[in-house]
Amino acid sequence: MDVCERTVHEVMLLEGERDGGLERLVAALIPVGPQLSFLWRNPSFDHDDELGGQWNAVEEELAAVIHRVHQSGAIPSGRPVWWDLFSLLALVYVAAENIYLGRLASLDAPRLVLATLRGDGGSHGRH
Repeated sequence: MDVCERTVHEVMLLEGERDGGLERLVAALIPVGPQLSFLWRNPSFDHDDELGGQWNAVEEELAAVIHRVHQSGAIPSGRPVWWDLFSLLALVYVAAENIYLGRLASLDAPRLVLATLRGDGGSHGRH
């Protein structure tokens, strides 16, 4: 959780990025995907108030970045921030799992995640 918290906080502090920090956020979260997968898959953490508080703080910062990304026009702003936040987390999870399984090259993952969030396809890779 500490790794994820630091990663998101560093992106939150970025200013002046034309896409609101989306590309950096995606590139930073994908390597943290295995740690997030571990946390999300382990039900014993659901009742840990300290981790829950930490995660709530991370979600708030992620929501602020997504709001900034909406304002930049990098992804459609007609969707709720929470939708794009959880879509991003789901895509990070899928990317991390498929990197682990050998289906996806780690260098291709950010492009696919970004293309999906932006709604521009990005299906230039193998099937």
